Amino acid sequence: MVKFAGAETFGQVLKALRKAQGLSQMAFAERANTTTRNISNLETGKTTPTRSMVKRLSTCLQSSDQSYSELMRVAGFAYDSHSNNEVEEYQGEVQLAVDLLLSRHSPYPAIVVNRRYEVIQINEGFRAALIFLMGDSYSELKLPISLFNVLFGLDAFNDSFVERERYTRFLIQRVYREQLNNIDSASLINELRSELPHIPDSWWSFDPHYQPSPNLRTDLQILGESYEALGVLQSIGSPHDLGGNSTRVILVYPLNEPAEQLFNSWG
Repeated sequence: MVKFAGAETFGQVLKALRKAQGLSQMAFAERANTTTRNISNLETGKTTPTRSMVKRLSTCLQSSDQSYSELMRVAGFAYDSHSNNEVEEYQGEVQLAVDLLLSRHSPYPAIVVNRRYEVIQINEGFRAALIFLMGDSYSELKLPISLFNVLFGLDAFNDSFVERERYTRFLIQRVYREQLNNIDSASLINELRSELPHIPDSWWSFDPHYQPSPNLRTDLQILGESYEALGVLQSIGSPHDLGGNSTRVILVYPLNEPAEQLFNSWG
């Protein structure tokens, strides 16, 4: 049994458990599919873990129930404190909020993605955008579908995007950040690489200097006309709630007159 005497913070407890397993920070990082720097930041208190990250680390350490409970406690989470009914009620309220947000954003496009960047819901504005770009083949698009496949696996989009490499790298770096804190995203990069072989290998490289941003400017060139737009990613909830943070809404706004006229024509 690991003794936590003198260990009062998450980092101290995590370090005690790691050492009890005889693991270096590097070995632990490899087992947890994260970086040595991230483990160091967690142990020194520079980084605050999410609930899913605590579960992931605990699994990698093969923690006992007592150790898992202690990790959850010092991380600021109640151990198994939320019943299924509470979670379902919360998620139902989140869905109502998302439905309202998407409805009111029309005719401007908007989509909902989960933590794996799968599109799980679209509004009428985005549906109109798909019909505009894809024509009759739009009906073949079934949800859920990877956002990468929507943006970079469909010829209608590939031929329209200006600076496609920048958009691709933006999403790839966000997924890398997800891998550090969420077990559900741990293998996503490898899965995406196998599904999208047409994306150059160099685009998949991890950039340690990348600064995450919720905003991505998107420019399209269609039939000689330039459409400029801004996609704004909004997370519903926080990393410390019942799971609402797994819902992300991307709202698209026009930045030039042609884009505004096009979006409004869908109203």
